[in-house]
Amino acid sequence: RHGEGWRGIGSYAKRYTASRAQSDEFAAACGRAGTPWRHGLQLWAAVDNDRAMARARSAARMEAMYRIPYARCERFAPAGSAEEVADFLRPIIAAGCGYVNLLAVADSTGQMIDDMAAIGEALARP
Repeated sequence: RHGEGWRGIGSYAKRYTASRAQSDEFAAACGRAGTPWRHGLQLWAAVDNDRAMARARSAARMEAMYRIPYARCERFAPAGSAEEVADFLRPIIAAGCGYVNLLAVADSTGQMIDDMAAIGEALARP
């Protein structure tokens, strides 16, 4: 009723679109149709040109954090080249996602920064 938007945690394009529609319906029922929302999404992401390496790094980190098998959350955690991660994000952004908060999985802070910059550059290309 009183927020500025919705931030999903762990999603993919079809699920994000459905969740956003549900949020919009709730807002309309509360008399807030037409509000300029700031909807977003938070995801884990691992970048490596070797997709198997990116996936393994992501799996190790997420399994340690959540103590569940990676297979249960893999579909919400893009892993691969910067372009592959950008390809995962594009339909979510097209569905109205105003911002994406990526929890980067990398071996160092410097690598995280480089990986996130590479995703940003990939998203900026047509």
